[in-house]
Amino acid sequence: MFLFFKFLRYVRGNSRLQLKTEIVEAKKAKHLFLNATDYKNHRKYREALFSRTYIPILLEIFDGQCTGVDQVETDIGICFQLNLIGGGKIFDYGSQIKIENGTEEEIKVAIKLAKEKGWEGLHLTGSEHFKEQAFLEAVLSGVFRPEQITGYKPSKANLEVIRDCRPALKIANDSNVIKNYVVEKTGTGEAGGAEQIHIPRLKI
Repeated sequence: MFLFFKFLRYVRGNSRLQLKTEIVEAKKAKHLFLNATDYKNHRKYREALFSRTYIPILLEIFDGQCTGVDQVETDIGICFQLNLIGGGKIFDYGSQIKIENGTEEEIKVAIKLAKEKGWEGLHLTGSEHFKEQAFLEAVLSGVFRPEQITGYKPSKANLEVIRDCRPALKIANDSNVIKNYVVEKTGTGEAGGAEQIHIPRLKI
């Protein structure tokens, strides 16, 4: 009993020591995270913390669609690069998604990523062919409504496809039904209180 008691006290002592160590490390992490003047460590900690949590999430979401996710630095900044099984790459910059080649699979993954991010609007840039394909995928997949997408003016043929495949959207065969994605400024309550907000971008 005495030996067991000593062992139990030893285990508890180790637990307290481990807990104390974790608290110290947590305080250090908190300091790095909150100390805005320590720019180098602050940024380094945030990036390390984010990549440790964000990459596994992407791998889980795109299981069976990508071979891996890398954190890379490009000419416009740091991003997460999704390497697709079929070849192709998606570059996730946070509020912007870039596509390497504009293939059908890349567009599907990019639209799915936009959905997982909870984007409420999409601005398309790139070639007209790419924007057309991205527009159709975004609408036909049910992720976005036509009025939530800017940067591309759908043709009558596009609207016919949408009308036939997604009759619930009640799309008229007239490109005038497509409006810019505008959100009213919260708290104004005035008719003139609408403002064009920053819309996440999908580009090639």
